[in-house]
Amino acid sequence: MAHRIFDAKIIKADSDNNRLVVQRRRMDTAGTAKNSRIVFNVDSYAIITNKDNSFLMKMCDLRPGDRVNIDFVKMKDIVGAEDKSLLVKGINVME
Repeated sequence: MAHRIFDAKIIKADSDNNRLVVQRRRMDTAGTAKNSRIVFNVDSYAIITNKDNSFLMKMCDLRPGDRVNIDFVKMKDIVGAEDKSLLVKGINVME
């Protein structure tokens, strides 16, 4: 099952290790804004596009502070319950 995160901010993009760290702001049940950091593994075949999907980008083009939408899968859904990593399949840079 695929998942999507909207409007996350890149904290670190490591193209050597195919890792992406983002910060996401969301509201908790009490209505308080919470920031959470999420670490992703980026699939070597992940599609990375700019805001209007007009051209493809590379991992090394991603910069801290970029706002992105991320499509990913939970590895536990694919290989089993013990692997809790998140695998990115697509990134859309919003700015």
